Amino acid sequence: MVLLAHVAAASDQASLWLETGFGSPTGLMGGRIGWSPTPAWLIEAGGGLGGLGYKATIAARRALDEDGFGTGSTFSVALGPVVTMYSQEMGFVLPEPGLYWSLWIDPQVAWEVRAKFGLSYRIALGVSVHLADNQGALCASVPQGRGAPPSTCNPMHWPTGPLLADGPVLPHFGHSIGWSF
Repeated sequence: MVLLAHVAAASDQASLWLETGFGSPTGLMGGRIGWSPTPAWLIEAGGGLGGLGYKATIAARRALDEDGFGTGSTFSVALGPVVTMYSQEMGFVLPEPGLYWSLWIDPQVAWEVRAKFGLSYRIALGVSVHLADNQGALCASVPQGRGAPPSTCNPMHWPTGPLLADGPVLPHFGHSIGWSF
């Protein structure tokens, strides 16, 4: 479910967005294109790059009032050819090279404002709920924790793709600037 404050004129039917965030449906940086079939509904598709690899997202949002909140759902999938990122020296060997993916649903609370001339801004907080993946088990046989040596599966600072994909729920934050026309 997405909560959204969507202040838009009836003539605003299309929008383009540049988005940055931490764990957001389009990753650390990305973009979206949107279409409003009515002033109350917004349908978006987008993509970007995040900690799990390339991300693709699709969203449907509904405004509840002109300057309040709305509701909807966002689904995202993260795709990444992790073969280039992981090696035996880093903690494990891939069973075979391939495309690794992770599927999420991303409920969020968002606030959006649109100026009459089309400039838009959106800020969002939410969680990403893990649905399925084929990369979370990659670190199952690698020692982890304080006593284990640092590796891709036991990083000193930022968690890697297989560790993020193994999490059931992760927080996210994002903000976007866009143009509505």
